[in-house]
Amino acid sequence: MSDEAAMWRTHQALKTIGSQVTADYERKIVKAKVVHVSQLAEITVEIKQQGDQSQISVEAFALELGVSASNSAVRRFCDAFDNFDKPGYEPDTIGISPVALRNIIGLMIVFGIVMAILNAIYHF
Repeated sequence: MSDEAAMWRTHQALKTIGSQVTADYERKIVKAKVVHVSQLAEITVEIKQQGDQSQISVEAFALELGVSASNSAVRRFCDAFDNFDKPGYEPDTIGISPVALRNIIGLMIVFGIVMAILNAIYHF
């Protein structure tokens, strides 16, 4: 793949999963902010020519204790890079599956109900 094609695919892929996408076509660098649940990761993709191929370097950074937002940003970029132009492709824009999100919301509701009952009984 040529540098121009890799740069275009990178730019399009990051636009499908992120925001504040900036592209420097001279330096062959594309940057974006990508949300993972409630954390923000910054992803930088650099493209270098190696013979007749393009080498794509991906770096993600997030202020967090773990690495989930950074890993999620890289995983979702790779998925979007390969698939954004396929019919029916739905990008993962928040970094969590709908089932997992539903389960988290359900647990929060149950926790809220339990806390309301305990508050009613023990007057916290």
